[in-house]
Amino acid sequence: MHLFFNELSLQHQCPTQDAFNEAVQHIMRLRRIALKYERRIYCHRQITAIEVSPSKSMQQAVQQLDMNIRRAFMQWITATGPFWDDDRQHSPDEYFELDDGTIITDTGLGEAAYRVHNDEPSSTVSFTNDTWGQDYVSVRWHTTDDIVTIKVDNYHAHEHLDVQLERIDPPPTSWDDLHTRCSKRFELLTFVENCNDDMQRYPFSVAVANQIYSLLNMLNRFAAEHDEQGKRTATGQMYYQDWFTGNSAYFTDESDSNTPKYAQQLTFTLPDGNTALCGMHAKPNTPKNFPPIRIHFSWPLDSTGHLCIVYIGKKITMD
Repeated sequence: MHLFFNELSLQHQCPTQDAFNEAVQHIMRLRRIALKYERRIYCHRQITAIEVSPSKSMQQAVQQLDMNIRRAFMQWITATGPFWDDDRQHSPDEYFELDDGTIITDTGLGEAAYRVHNDEPSSTVSFTNDTWGQDYVSVRWHTTDDIVTIKVDNYHAHEHLDVQLERIDPPPTSWDDLHTRCSKRFELLTFVENCNDDMQRYPFSVAVANQIYSLLNMLNRFAAEHDEQGKRTATGQMYYQDWFTGNSAYFTDESDSNTPKYAQQLTFTLPDGNTALCGMHAKPNTPKNFPPIRIHFSWPLDSTGHLCIVYIGKKITMD
């Protein structure tokens, strides 16, 4: 389950400095609970720009925190993250709103709602107050043809988050564990034997594993949005535009210069025995102390509507 900080639970919710101090301590305790279960809470890179009261920005309020709390809080929201907008799935052109008409596109709540709709377990964590002290939030997504209501679980009480994280499936504990889970859960992805071997060279990282899982989940969802003739549905076309095109695409082909240079390394044997040049790949975000990782897959979908995952490991096109 992905956890997203609901920055709206701070916006104009702290009329005094004492209220802001209480809010930060509450949020940081929620974060410590998440870390205990090796979960991280995603926040927005621009969170410091919000106004915590009509007359005070977060940047101003943070300066009056106790020094130790200020350092820990700022380290999280400005440096370590993670930041969901680095791995965002909902488009800034989408129209998400609350029941009262508040627009929530480009917020952690909007991102969580989009992922929930696409069967990726996601919830928000909030500072508890009169507005956000509820166990779920109802979000309305204005799609091209309809208005979809999405229920997003909202954790605002420390004990509830603790119990839930203890109850749900724990994060993977090894590369083999990750591979087994993905092979079972993504029914439209065919994992070539030994495609995961290169990852065994590196120490296991929950953060990297979550990135790999998220990208494979997106590929599986994309494959599911094709009809019996292999034609993309309207949603499939939207995924293609959002995920496969543009400067910040999640999935891209190798460059024209790299393809001939690394053709041999990029050629893989598929389950049917045929070989194929598999330049299409995903780029998981990795920490600075971790090598760049790539997920290579066959393209386009095969006759059964599957994509073949042929390689997960260190970037191939490196001298």
